Amino acid sequence: MLEELETLSNKLAELVTHVRALKDENTRLRAQTTAATAELAALRAKVTAATERMDALLARLPQEDEPADAKAR
Repeated sequence: MLEELETLSNKLAELVTHVRALKDENTRLRAQTTAATAELAALRAKVTAATERMDALLARLPQEDEPADAKAR
C-alpha cells in the first residue's frame, strides 16, 4: 500500500512538472504568435504602400494608342 502511494506520488510529481513545462511553452508560443501577427500586419502595410506607389507610377506613364507589337508590323 505504501509503495503504491509512493508510485502515485511520483507520477503526480511528473505530471505537475509536465503541466508546468507545457504552460511555459504555451506562454512562449502565444508571444511568438503575437509577434508574428504584428510582423504580418507590418508586411501587409508595406505591400499595400508599394502597390499604391506602383499604381501611381503606372498612371503617370504615357498612354499608347496601340500595343507596341502592333507598331512593329
